[in-house]
Amino acid sequence: MKKWMTATACFFMVILPASSAFALEGAGAAGQKMTIDRNRQLIQRLFNDVFNHQTLSLVDELYAPNVVDHSAFPGQAPGSRGIKSAISGFFEIFDDLKVTVEDIVAEKDKVVTRERWRGTHGPSGMTAAGSVIHIFRIRDGRITDEWSRGWDWLDKL
Repeated sequence: MKKWMTATACFFMVILPASSAFALEGAGAAGQKMTIDRNRQLIQRLFNDVFNHQTLSLVDELYAPNVVDHSAFPGQAPGSRGIKSAISGFFEIFDDLKVTVEDIVAEKDKVVTRERWRGTHGPSGMTAAGSVIHIFRIRDGRITDEWSRGWDWLDKL
């Protein structure tokens, strides 16, 4: 009887709390995976809906009002207003802008993409294309920070 009580006590004191901690850790991992998946979907919406379908009105939904564009174009206004203006500029320059996300990696609160940009420059009729890398930070379901590299292909216009 004493051995049974000792084994039962051991179960409740050691094994049960450990399994509960494991279950909580698993729930945290599942929650984090859901957040990572939502972040990835948000960025896919940005490129598909905003850029490829020119739905500029989604910028206010996808970006925080005080977003920081760490790679802003010269003269770009701050916040989501500046982001919206920059995107609008692409629509004015290119008649048929198409952005293809070739790679997307998400971890914690960041999403990194490598995209292929292609469009016909309206005034010249010249086709321009290039690869751009973006890093986005997402908090509370909105983009709060953005970094990018690879805009040198625009210099050819």
